[in-house]
Amino acid sequence: MGSLDTLIAIGILVSFGLIIWFKFYNHEKENLDPLFDKVKGWFKKDEEDYFDPNDDFELSFRGQM
Repeated sequence: MGSLDTLIAIGILVSFGLIIWFKFYNHEKENLDPLFDKVKGWFKKDEEDYFDPNDDFELSFRGQM
């Protein structure tokens, strides 16, 4: 029954860690949300910087000929 005891101990530790994290997060939410948004922004792809060579572009020239 050693493996069952180990699984129960791991479950208790994970639950305890999650409870502590959620309490900490709720307390510091105002300070952590801008940080998380900043980190998420690093991984977002900017639509302006993305160039798809298969897109159709209409190029025109304005000026005197």
